[in-house]
Amino acid sequence: MSIFGAYRGCFWRGNVNAGLSGALFFAAPFLRRNTVVSIKHSIKIAERAIANLRSNFLGGQHFAMDVFAHTVYVNGVPEIATAYFSYSSRMMSEIATILGKSEDAQYYADLADVTCKAYNYIEVKDGRITSDRQCRYVRPLYMGLLRAEDAKQAAKDLNNLVVKNNYHLNTGFLTTPYLCKVLADYGYVETAYKLLLQEDTPGWLFAVKNGATTIWESWEGHFGDVGFASLNHYSKGAVVSWLFEGICGIHVEGQNIIVKPQPCNLMKHAKAAFDSPVGCIESGWEYAGDHVQYTITIPANTTATFILPDGSEKPLRPGTHQFLI
Repeated sequence: MSIFGAYRGCFWRGNVNAGLSGALFFAAPFLRRNTVVSIKHSIKIAERAIANLRSNFLGGQHFAMDVFAHTVYVNGVPEIATAYFSYSSRMMSEIATILGKSEDAQYYADLADVTCKAYNYIEVKDGRITSDRQCRYVRPLYMGLLRAEDAKQAAKDLNNLVVKNNYHLNTGFLTTPYLCKVLADYGYVETAYKLLLQEDTPGWLFAVKNGATTIWESWEGHFGDVGFASLNHYSKGAVVSWLFEGICGIHVEGQNIIVKPQPCNLMKHAKAAFDSPVGCIESGWEYAGDHVQYTITIPANTTATFILPDGSEKPLRPGTHQFLI
């Protein structure tokens, strides 16, 4: 049986996103590009981040896998760091595979698996997560930590929470960027759009409605009762990734281009252009009565797959393509 270390309480002593940024910051973009040269330059930093995290789990003590889940939450609140530990380890396994390091790939894959088991042990009871915080559902869904049936239930419960909250979010820095994506990917596209277009606080359009030309760190901006934070901050603006990958559906992994838009008649039209490593990709759609007009441009020397909302696929060659569906 595999042997792994675990940290008492399974939470990072300090800021969890700062503690794991070395692995996640470098891993995510390189996995999308799938380029060996770019990964090699920064892989050591990510390796040290994971090693530092693992060395702090249970102070270097080791436990068999079946004991791991029972000892992983001796102290503290484990949910966030356990999730990031597993997610980061899986990324490292994928990177090691790209680099041809099979032994490292297996090591990190095993580490990801055992920490995922620990996460489910402490967070999922009888197939469900129980919380009134949306982040507790978003995190395991976008990180892929749940079994298929449990994930469907978590997405349904998340949607119900958002609806019950009158289409307002209550997520923080770590999960706000993924809230709309998770909802849309599990079939709750209309809920995702209602969140995006929310004009009350907390909501993205509250700042726009009140004349903002930058992204505020707090939802209230200078309208808050206790002062305000930065008026030019990245965190809430991170939802823009869903505008490209979800609403307009542009996905690039290595040389593979997938265009999978998620239109909704709450927004009458949308268009995005992405200067990817393989060339500029454009995707747009516009409602025309009961139909949707799609316009997609694929760069030279590539091919793409256009996936419609009903799941049907169309192969695309370089050039501009239009579909009325």
